[in-house]
Amino acid sequence: MKKKWVVLLLMLGVILLIGVGVSLAAGNGKRREAQGQALAVASFQPVYLAAQELLQDISGIQLLRLSENQAGCLHDYEPTPEDLKRLYKSNVFIINGGGMESFL
Repeated sequence: MKKKWVVLLLMLGVILLIGVGVSLAAGNGKRREAQGQALAVASFQPVYLAAQELLQDISGIQLLRLSENQAGCLHDYEPTPEDLKRLYKSNVFIINGGGMESFL
């Protein structure tokens, strides 16, 4: 029963982060003004898949994944310079928040 609450709270946190990020991206679209899209970056595959489901009907948002799909264990992951550039250009960074992203 406790696990269900934790999962529910994490999903609500992701939804809240996406909502805040989208509103911030809409208000400060200078970096993405040329492409007309806000850029959201998800930290790893499960977060990417959840965000993809939530954003599928919203236009004007490009979703990318920070870590590569083959990076199965985030404890061994280290961001590359390309990852950091992608993160710098993003309007929103979506994370799990449960301590999975130790590289942060």
